[in-house]
Amino acid sequence: MENRHRNTTLLAATIALAAVSASAQPSNNASPVGTNLWFFRDWVSEYSMVDAFKASRPWVPHCMDCRPVVWDTGESKQIELDERGWVKSLPSPVSGARFTSVGTLMFTAIDGHYPAGQYVVLYEGEGTLNYGRDAVKREDLSSPGRDVLDVTPSAGGIWLTITSTDPAKTGNYLRNIRVIMPGFEESYREQIFHPDLLEKLKPYRAIRYMQWAETNGSTQSSWNTRTLPDDARWNIPGGAGVPVEILVVLSNRLSADPWICMPHMAGDDYMASYAALVRDTLAPDLRVYVEFSNEVWNGSSGFNQSGYVQRQGMEKWQNPSISPFTKQINWHGMRTAQMCDIWKSVWGEQSGRVLCVMGAQSGNPWTASQSLDCPLWSEGAPCYKHGIDIVAGGPYFGGYLGDPRFEEQVLAWTKDEDQGLAKLFEELLTGGVLSGGPPGGAMARAFQEMDDLTMIAADRGLGAAAYEGGSHFASLRSNATVTDLFRAASLDPRMGGVYDRYFAAWRDRGGQIFMHYFNVGNTTRLGSFGALEYMDQSSSPKYDAILRFIGENPCWWANCALPAPAAP
Repeated sequence: MENRHRNTTLLAATIALAAVSASAQPSNNASPVGTNLWFFRDWVSEYSMVDAFKASRPWVPHCMDCRPVVWDTGESKQIELDERGWVKSLPSPVSGARFTSVGTLMFTAIDGHYPAGQYVVLYEGEGTLNYGRDAVKREDLSSPGRDVLDVTPSAGGIWLTITSTDPAKTGNYLRNIRVIMPGFEESYREQIFHPDLLEKLKPYRAIRYMQWAETNGSTQSSWNTRTLPDDARWNIPGGAGVPVEILVVLSNRLSADPWICMPHMAGDDYMASYAALVRDTLAPDLRVYVEFSNEVWNGSSGFNQSGYVQRQGMEKWQNPSISPFTKQINWHGMRTAQMCDIWKSVWGEQSGRVLCVMGAQSGNPWTASQSLDCPLWSEGAPCYKHGIDIVAGGPYFGGYLGDPRFEEQVLAWTKDEDQGLAKLFEELLTGGVLSGGPPGGAMARAFQEMDDLTMIAADRGLGAAAYEGGSHFASLRSNATVTDLFRAASLDPRMGGVYDRYFAAWRDRGGQIFMHYFNVGNTTRLGSFGALEYMDQSSSPKYDAILRFIGENPCWWANCALPAPAAP
């Protein structure tokens, strides 16, 4: 096992470093903006890998012989998988299981916004693969180990099922399935990323991998259980997400600094191993941002790290007169400081390339000052003295529009879309439209959050960054009518002007790198966040404003751009 891990890592490192050219300065060199990526899922419009199987849905147990047909029998835990996630066998008729086949989906719920053409499915082992929805197998072009599919995109996506596989006892079960997008059969091992993704990411100076790494709710604590490049999928819930090797490859391809979020349960050895791998494989002219988990103050569903950090803080500091939340934020500060010490120690003489980030809650500046000073940690305070370089917030605008307490008022706007949009933009820019809304509206609130963040950073000699930011249009009750209004606002030309004003305020207040949330993503019940909705788009009010800001505002803080390459 250890040899396989080592060989996989070295292979990825070779690809990563070979992809970097030191002879020219990248076009994103002076960009003041980075981006988050969205979820690595089958239902996300940001398709990214030329092997579409890596983002496919976890195996679903089917009973296609049942009447009526049962899509999911609820027996996923009974599917026998090998250590990489491949199906070793299907149940026998006498096993008592209901399912007789397993299936997976790709490109679902994105309304056909993915490439059409001939897909090639490569696989090892013996068994039967069937296809459906948007995919039709070309029997005349297929052969053992290689199926050719004609794909006509729709909302259905590609459905792949295993209806039989060689028994596990022979070891020749179906495995190493790859679903190669059109044009990449010969180059998928080296290409890895779809050119559409690379093109969309070219303007950005840094890429935050929080969602790709399954940071929220992570259960990762042991380095040996992390995702590896040859695992079947890179999106298993509770896993480590897209392998760190692949994150580094993408950053190197783009000449973009990676922004890494450490799992909240990761021990010191995990952090040191992660730091060493990035040190040894990241291109020598790139830096790495390192952040402890993500929004550990956020008690919302899916942010399990919040409860974990609070429990750790309460165990360490048991004084009952101190609130649990105060202990939580102090422990967050302590662990961020320890993380920074570990990373910078591992990087040694190159530690200046590690930019340690203290995350803080926008709208509650106390979380920034308390975690940076961490007064409860008597043996190590203040935390920001442990090599912390940056305090980062998420100064979104408009999030309160989706609050249930304003839902009735916002719904009233939807009776006339033109008038409703006019009211929405008025509320964003000047406020006063929503009864009970913040004074001055969404922009004024965001600007105050920027002021609070940059002041706290300056008082401690630190930089201020935005780990996330942009418009925050999400209906907390998932009201479809409100969601449609938010989508219309995101696509309205007036949104470009709002973004212009927003980014200018960030620059004028001395903010540093701004990590927009996020790159490409269609509107769902989760919100309307993407700079673009689909990969086949090249323009939108938000995306155009981002490009405009990048083009007109070379980064303004010290050492933000790489030095010009030496003359040959």
